[in-house]
Amino acid sequence: MPDAPLTRPLPRFTAAALDALQRAADLVPVGRARLSAVDIVLATLGLNGPAARMVDVLAPGRLNSIEDFLRREQATRTGGAPRGELDLADGRTIAVDGSARALLDRLGRLEGRSADSKRLLLDEANMPDSVLVEAFTALDVGGAPDSIAPQLEALARHVGEDDSKGKKTLVFRPMGDAAQPKPRDHSTFKGPVDRDTPGGALPPRTPPNAGPAATTTVTATADVRPVAPQPTSSAGAPAVVPTVVDWIAAARDRPAEEAPPHLYVDPAWVSRLLGAIERNDLTLLVGESRPVADDIVAELATQLAADKGGSFDYRALIAVDPGHLATQPAAAIREALAAAQGGVLYLPNAARYLDLARYPTAGAELRQAIARGTVDVIGSMSDRDADRWPIDNAPDAELLYLEAADIASTAGMIRSRRAELLDAVSTPTLRMELTDEAIEMAARLADRYYRDPPPPGGATRLIQEAATLVKLRRSDGMHALQDQRVVGAVGGTKGGGTAGAAGGATGGTEDVDGATAAAASVGEERPTIDAADIVVALERLAGIKAHLDDRAQLLAMDDLLRKRVVGQDEAIAAISDAVRRARAGLKDPSRPIGSFVFMGPSGVGKTELAKALAELLFDDEHAMVRVDMSEYQEKHAVSRLIGAPPGYVGYEAGGQLTEPVRKKPYQLVLFDEIEKAHQDIHAILLQIMDDGRLTDSRGRTVDFRHTVVIMTGNVGSEYFRVEADVGREKVEEAVREASREVFRPEFLGRVDDFIIFNSLGPDSMRLIVGIQLRKLNKTLRAQEMSITFSDELAEELATTGYAPELGARPVRGEIARRVERPLSRAIIEGRFGSGDAVHVDVGEDGHVVFSHAQVEPATGAKPE
Repeated sequence: MPDAPLTRPLPRFTAAALDALQRAADLVPVGRARLSAVDIVLATLGLNGPAARMVDVLAPGRLNSIEDFLRREQATRTGGAPRGELDLADGRTIAVDGSARALLDRLGRLEGRSADSKRLLLDEANMPDSVLVEAFTALDVGGAPDSIAPQLEALARHVGEDDSKGKKTLVFRPMGDAAQPKPRDHSTFKGPVDRDTPGGALPPRTPPNAGPAATTTVTATADVRPVAPQPTSSAGAPAVVPTVVDWIAAARDRPAEEAPPHLYVDPAWVSRLLGAIERNDLTLLVGESRPVADDIVAELATQLAADKGGSFDYRALIAVDPGHLATQPAAAIREALAAAQGGVLYLPNAARYLDLARYPTAGAELRQAIARGTVDVIGSMSDRDADRWPIDNAPDAELLYLEAADIASTAGMIRSRRAELLDAVSTPTLRMELTDEAIEMAARLADRYYRDPPPPGGATRLIQEAATLVKLRRSDGMHALQDQRVVGAVGGTKGGGTAGAAGGATGGTEDVDGATAAAASVGEERPTIDAADIVVALERLAGIKAHLDDRAQLLAMDDLLRKRVVGQDEAIAAISDAVRRARAGLKDPSRPIGSFVFMGPSGVGKTELAKALAELLFDDEHAMVRVDMSEYQEKHAVSRLIGAPPGYVGYEAGGQLTEPVRKKPYQLVLFDEIEKAHQDIHAILLQIMDDGRLTDSRGRTVDFRHTVVIMTGNVGSEYFRVEADVGREKVEEAVREASREVFRPEFLGRVDDFIIFNSLGPDSMRLIVGIQLRKLNKTLRAQEMSITFSDELAEELATTGYAPELGARPVRGEIARRVERPLSRAIIEGRFGSGDAVHVDVGEDGHVVFSHAQVEPATGAKPE
């Protein structure tokens, strides 16, 4: 092979080009000592001549950002072996690295012609590993990478020329062969990856019957995230934690008997993720539940490991040790990128590490790898981070918004991690068990009542809380913290008492002590978490008493609601039937439990019925989303329901309707005075009533299928004043006709029931007086007092508090004026105190008289 020439001919450089090469030599960082192509590009842009204008036209206003990117790239260049020497115009000689050698070789093809400052950039942009193209790609400007150089060539003819004076030829002496650009590496990574530990960082599939010896270290948080087992080199030596783990290799090494029989996540999400990484260098999984993203990526690794035909060219799927990433992000990402060459890198909270303001070194290296296409990156991020995406100059990414896991998926995820979860809640002296019924109950309750954190996080917290209650119940001496409804029996059975029992378990401490002694003697019996414990845990965490299987209560709903709402049997029957239909599994699965419009005059019990239903279902009359539609009379007010648009104040807070329902889908939604809302707000409610869903301002789908939607209004209330003269039927027809003028036909057509409430008569008023007096008696019980009323007083209050146009509202004022005010004065004066029973009657002068009760009150006013 003939020797290479000692010098390489170069074109005649313009004065601006010569100046750029000399400035580039001055920019070489201390310690590198070799000129690189990035130095030449950075110095050329710094001249602010035609070359800089050419770039500024293609990327308007981004010239400073491009220079910042080049400076970060310049700082990471090591130079490598010298590839030649260049004699500069000022007499200096500087060594060049492989990238500068490749650029000078391209310029040498212009022998006999001149090269200006624009040509320095154009030839560098046409190189296979162009740093200028890399900067454009990283900043998401200029379009596709292959189109950047042609665009610059076209712009070069329209941005002016360098001064033609002072042209000069430089001497270039190449050394060795020209460096060839490195193709994408598809080989298997051979670096420090833990390939010997079965499962690696992949959530291990430990058999359900594995004992304490087969435990795996997990984090004892609400979101269980198993990490790799930590082998020790010798007794007493610290554990060796692999910094990066190949999940595909771990899946191949997993024993066949430990392979999952089926996917524990929705296969559609795995397929969507695989398609996304085929199309993009960066894919982001957006969701509030980190375990869901972990499981999807883990299942993807499992499926890629099973690709026997080699349809997908991914040799590794690299995960980073969370501790290493948290303490040394730059080093962790550098090692992970080296391991993931030609494969996939999974990086939780990827948006954080792509932010150059927070992680300049780690972010720059990660962006470089994405821009060069040497690795595909899968990242996860929260909804809040997605709201701020894309960050400044972020690379192109496809965002996959993950919906919360459904009941079946949640139960499957927990079953797959049963051993790890039990390891987290067990102690060296107490190994616990978890029944399948408890898993199903946790999945159901979390989906319906406890969705913050989203599933499966909420279900995991319920199990952990139940485990704490069982351990407290079996503890010796911690009686003050024990819940008597939790037995903590061994052998998977309960010795008595369930979560729904009012009096708790019978047998109490004696049963617990006996169970503990039996467990100690046998040595294998373990306390078990069952479905009843999960229900108690929900009550402890969320304050919700879940009577899911209380058939007697469901059948008696009508009578229970009538204790608070009188004279509205039609509305009570419609509400009760809707709830029973939902509990029986016969409702339309794509619609809410029920959607009702309550029309009628003021004070007849429309809102009171909604409160009574909330108290019946959730033991709290305030457990509802209540929206006063009189505050939504303007068109723009719709943003308050579903959230402000991006860029507006309050965008991150979410909607006043969508956010509470997204966190707790099983609840009552009350729209008061619906006729006062703007017509556009009526339109968005169509989605709720027809499809059981609503999309908020962030693009998230909010599930309304487990809600009871009640809309109250006073349309046509003036007709009730003449009901005694024209009859009930004509009044109803008039109210319906008036409602058709206010609401669109498509709105009324989607409502399950349009119910017109009855006006209250004297008989109903007497019952309402009894209800109000029982409320007062309940209030006094907090002070260890009681109160009873005479029939004469109850009759008089019902008469004076009756106003057909105002309904039952005046009764409250009458009770406050004639009973509560003088009674409060008597209590303060000391006439009545703790332990007293107060009897209230009407005196001869018509004033209310208070006395110490000695006899049973009248039947009609007897408090319950």
